[in-house]
Amino acid sequence: MIQKLFFFVSLLFIIACAGQKVIAQKSRPAWIDQPGSTYPESEYIVAVGSADNLKDAENAALGNLAKVFSVRIKVDETLVNRYVEKNGDVSGSALLIGKTDTKTIQDLKNIQIARTFFSKSEGLYYALAVLDRKQTARIYRQEIQDNTIKIKDDMEKYQLQPHSLLRLKYINRALQTAKVNAALTERYKIITAGQSLPDLYPLQKLSDLQAKELGNIGISIAPQNSMDNDVENYLKNLIGKIGLKISGQPSDLNMRYRLESKPMQINRPNMYALKWNITIDLINKMSDQGKHTFSFGKRTVSINRDQAEMRMKKAIQKWINTKFKQDLQRILTF
Repeated sequence: MIQKLFFFVSLLFIIACAGQKVIAQKSRPAWIDQPGSTYPESEYIVAVGSADNLKDAENAALGNLAKVFSVRIKVDETLVNRYVEKNGDVSGSALLIGKTDTKTIQDLKNIQIARTFFSKSEGLYYALAVLDRKQTARIYRQEIQDNTIKIKDDMEKYQLQPHSLLRLKYINRALQTAKVNAALTERYKIITAGQSLPDLYPLQKLSDLQAKELGNIGISIAPQNSMDNDVENYLKNLIGKIGLKISGQPSDLNMRYRLESKPMQINRPNMYALKWNITIDLINKMSDQGKHTFSFGKRTVSINRDQAEMRMKKAIQKWINTKFKQDLQRILTF
């Protein structure tokens, strides 16, 4: 009888414990409102997200954590991406350039979804994203050190080049890697709550060297079939903004352009149409490729010839200051 009574009491105790476990699972976890109670801020960076489905809740948590990194540094994203495309071996964390879109979330390193919870009363899923400060700092520190070695190698090659055009290639590469490191260093500071690493190659110093080499490079401009001063002035203004030195021939770089235009017949009374094309040849005797050709053209319609030509020149000016500028900078960079 006593044995049966003991068995019955034990069974009730087990059922009671099991019931408490279910209740604990159904209750709202503390980490939703106080994530630091589970993951101390001194050791982790955490963020909570919620949505009406689990996947969106996890993405919201990741996005909220990414926002911690989104406003601390401004970097020339075009240069960084160009470096990555050229070298191919810069890791994903190098692309943390102040965005919180899906790609940036994917690029964040060492983040995991540590907790999830569904609230029946709210009809919401909750997720907790966690970044381990110590582990992640070690990852960033190693990447910064690896990039510093690359900068050192490019600076050594830079010092060995006999001409500014050749030196520019390596100072540009060093500067772009330094910009990647600047972004990584800012994130390292966030992760480590303010710790810093030695900066052996400051951005300002590399930028000054780049400006110096650009100022030593001479470039000439010559029309091939026209003495149109407007187009030549557009090109001179662009070259001045980039920092090159305009000189006569022969130069380090020779730019030749030709502008061709002719009237078109269109079925629109009292309107004048021009079909035109501008071609620019850039000749670099120190490059393996030697010559680069760029072309842009379209049809312009207006009420008379003067207006059509004005529209044409506005279109050319815009192209020179956008697409052609990008192409020219890319050639100078690599």
